[in-house]
Amino acid sequence: FLVSFKENPLDLHVYIPEEYKGLSYSNIICGIIRGACEAVNVRVKCYFTSDKLLSPNDNYEIKIELEELIKKKLIDYDD
Repeated sequence: FLVSFKENPLDLHVYIPEEYKGLSYSNIICGIIRGACEAVNVRVKCYFTSDKLLSPNDNYEIKIELEELIKKKLIDYDD
């Protein structure tokens, strides 16, 4: 699915110089989403498809794809 938003507080007053245009400055948001999903046993792929810092006319857009449901064996401590 896609998550789209207009404002990002992480990039207020940020300017990316021309030589660093490939830098995904707000990619920490994707790391937070991946970590939260793994905490509930879901592995996802998460990345920006649109970043307002790189293209000022666009909104921010993050694509999240399900990779797998993590199945963990529960340990029985009563034995």
